[in-house]
Amino acid sequence: MEESLENIEYFEKYFEGKMTSEEKAAFEAKLSVNSDLEEDWQTFNTAINGLELHEVKKKLKLIHEQQQYKGKQVFFTPRKLLVAASFSILAVCLSWLFLIQFSEKDIYQSYFEPYPSIYVLRDRSSSPFQNAMEYYSKEEYTTVISYLEKITPSDENYNKARFYLGVSLLAAGQTTKSIEVLNWVQNTDTAYAQLAKWYLGLAYIKEDNVALAQKAFSSIEPGDYNYKEAAQILEELKQIK
Repeated sequence: MEESLENIEYFEKYFEGKMTSEEKAAFEAKLSVNSDLEEDWQTFNTAINGLELHEVKKKLKLIHEQQQYKGKQVFFTPRKLLVAASFSILAVCLSWLFLIQFSEKDIYQSYFEPYPSIYVLRDRSSSPFQNAMEYYSKEEYTTVISYLEKITPSDENYNKARFYLGVSLLAAGQTTKSIEVLNWVQNTDTAYAQLAKWYLGLAYIKEDNVALAQKAFSSIEPGDYNYKEAAQILEELKQIK
């Protein structure tokens, strides 16, 4: 392990062009005759230049779990995990990637609030939409969804019902369905279209799709619902790209 750590110091200096001409010549000469060192260098170079982000995350998680297992110290070789935590430069990068993941989650949790319910005067022949709004105010989203999904395009409340359905699905953790519904709503010629953009952006954040979240928030114009908040989120997303 100590030898691997020492190698990484050389790898970093060589990769960043910080070696003197003498050090560089000596390092390259050593690479040409030491097959183990050459293999570790190729592993390091591959990881720096081409490793997919999701593979990096999986390896960091594996390293963390093994280090924590029953409080025992666990040692790794670069070849077994491609680039182990002992590779200091990658350990920093991997920690940063997890901060990104947590930051996106924090953005969603900080900004998501269900859109206020519409007060609907109930009568003896309550409609599915009236029933849905009653349960929506109680945050009983599973019941809300069951009512709103029954509303057909011929119903005068159809457009608003679809919007509240999208929000309810998002609140209930059914993000993929929520995105499908909210995408439909944002393309309608109704007042709910601009509202849908805000919740669509949040849904994409929840799905870790930063690019589509940025697209949704960027489409929110001055005067639209939560325009200032959308601008704030866009700035926050720039910091974690």
